[in-house]
Amino acid sequence: MNVPLICDYGSGFSKVGFAGTEAPLAVFPTILGKLRHEIWHYSFYQMLHVAPEQHPLLMAEPPLNSMSRKERLSQILFETFSVPALYLANQGVLSLYASGHTAGMTIESGEGMTYFVPIIDGCPLHQSTFHMDIAGQDLTLYFLRLLSESGHSLVSTADRECVRDLKEKNCFVALDFEKEKAEANSPFYPQKCQLPDGQEIDLGRERFFCPEALFQPDLIERNDLGIHIKAFECISSCNPALWKILFGHIILSGGTGTCSGLRARLQKEASALVSPKINVKVSTCPYSVYGAWAGGSILCSLSTFKDMWVTREEYREMGSSVVGRRTL
Repeated sequence: MNVPLICDYGSGFSKVGFAGTEAPLAVFPTILGKLRHEIWHYSFYQMLHVAPEQHPLLMAEPPLNSMSRKERLSQILFETFSVPALYLANQGVLSLYASGHTAGMTIESGEGMTYFVPIIDGCPLHQSTFHMDIAGQDLTLYFLRLLSESGHSLVSTADRECVRDLKEKNCFVALDFEKEKAEANSPFYPQKCQLPDGQEIDLGRERFFCPEALFQPDLIERNDLGIHIKAFECISSCNPALWKILFGHIILSGGTGTCSGLRARLQKEASALVSPKINVKVSTCPYSVYGAWAGGSILCSLSTFKDMWVTREEYREMGSSVVGRRTL
């Protein structure tokens, strides 16, 4: 069997490469609006330069993917692309593997959605998997609004990419929001940032107001709970016997999950919500943006994994429902 392909098609970026390597071979924007199979075709033939019928495929999928969606994915991959073997893996589980754990809770926050996935012995607890409809693209739009309110008019789509880049390089989560807000009143607080066209702008309170929306969704007019409360409620919905291990291994993954200061603030806020007898430990996935992809690469390299594949022959015999029996 040839080297397996690892593909993680996020709502913002697609990461594709080969099992056993530390980083994806190619990372490219997932153009929303393009059909899924067009993006797959592009990644196999243009990015990886492989024939998909010659390589087993591990595909990362969002934690709350429905069974009908899994079956549709497998149908296209087996019938259109003729992959010899397929495995669909939960992004949250893969990020946890990439962090060296098989039990804990992953907070998977990328461009389109934030997921809270409690995992025990490598298996996600589906009934307690939560989601929050705030992630990277919402923060980018909020940052754009904050910049406009400060007199910086960056409104075109090209500018939005520039804004996303500015956000990722300059924004941070304040450990103490009120204290940071008071300090931002100083005339010395703003710092100069250079745009791609060479012009300089001053960034002040926008830098920490932007990601604060994760903790205070009302800043972006969302009637939702903050990321710390969602994390607490997610774990609290699990069996109390599991709380210690889940609170003790909270992993942040995905592009938004790696925002500067997020780990420390979440640690502080979550610790304040739980009993003093429970130790809360929040870590950032060592592979950060590529957490799920790296976890897939690790998983595929394990000797025990070879029995997990759904083969083309099994698909022909049993149909697409076979995929649901062998997924994380």
